[in-house]
Amino acid sequence: MPHCKHILAVLFALACVAADAADPVVERAMEIAQGRWRAIRSSENGKTIAFRNNRGPVYTVVGDRIQWTIKLEYESTLSATFKLDPTKTPTEIDWYFPTPEDPTYIVKGIYSLKGDTVTMCFGQDGGPRPREFSVKKDGNLLVVLKREPQKP
Repeated sequence: MPHCKHILAVLFALACVAADAADPVVERAMEIAQGRWRAIRSSENGKTIAFRNNRGPVYTVVGDRIQWTIKLEYESTLSATFKLDPTKTPTEIDWYFPTPEDPTYIVKGIYSLKGDTVTMCFGQDGGPRPREFSVKKDGNLLVVLKREPQKP
């Protein structure tokens, strides 16, 4: 199910748990991650899905948790935690998404934040972290999110 991977990736990319809460670089990255983000595009195995007219899933980040609702054949709300490491090159993100089969399930990825747009690339489920923003390798998932404007 490619949409599940998309959700896992976005979930991981936006839900942060600081590696070292005393590190001001990590703290600043966590501050920036807070809020609502909408998926605008995802790519996997050479196929790209562009979410038009604000139809992409919305991810809400509060603290080190992320929550989102997907609507496919059914509606499902998911949540996870994540950790950012902005001191690495490329910058790293780990999503902690416990499943009944594996309560320590982690998806490893990289991210790039430019303005109000974050691009994330995740490796195959449980696989190694990608080193570049590419979906040429089978199983990698690339997701682009745009920050939602704050409501007054």
